[in-house]
Amino acid sequence: MIVGDYSFDISDETVEKLELKSPEDVLTLAILNIPEDFKKMTANLRAPIVINTKNKIGIQELLNDDNYSMKHQVFRRDV
Repeated sequence: MIVGDYSFDISDETVEKLELKSPEDVLTLAILNIPEDFKKMTANLRAPIVINTKNKIGIQELLNDDNYSMKHQVFRRDV
């Protein structure tokens, strides 16, 4: 887990495209950028991958939320 309180609303369009019936059917993943110096690793929290675990359909959801960055630092600076 990168951010303990990471949460967002899935758009109605995505719910329809993925044929989601229940929140339990959702798997959310973040794309990581892992440079040579792994301590500079970032996660794209602004555009997570949302997958329906029942039918194996997924989509990248671009969030309309300025609280999340496309380059969220995974490690604290003192690591």
